[in-house]
Amino acid sequence: MSDINTCVISGEVVDNPRVGSTKNGKSIANVRIKSAKAFSDFKGKAYYDYFTVSVFGQKADSIAHTVKVGDRILVNGSVHVRSYEKKDGGTGVSVEVNTIDVTVISDVSAAAAALPKAAGRPAAVDDSDEDFPF
Repeated sequence: MSDINTCVISGEVVDNPRVGSTKNGKSIANVRIKSAKAFSDFKGKAYYDYFTVSVFGQKADSIAHTVKVGDRILVNGSVHVRSYEKKDGGTGVSVEVNTIDVTVISDVSAAAAALPKAAGRPAAVDDSDEDFPF
């Protein structure tokens, strides 16, 4: 069986895109996003995970000119974890997403429409109370 490394993450852009090129001359844009965790503390403070999103080719050029701090994006890609040496000499860890697709989203319905279509996705659940015996 083959391994699968696919993720879909939505988040808020926290730094403007950094644009450059690969050794082969292909455009690359790196964007930092924060994605809220599914919980908060007892005071309602939200917690976030931070990701570096790498966009390549023509999409990189497009993202570089359209995305800015505060925008929400939906990312479809693969996760890569790497370590690096920090300024203080310690070792840091970076979680990066190499994108397959990036969509700038303005509302929840746009995000849902941009999600990859899964084969055999279950039908909507009817959770009305009339079928429950209690």
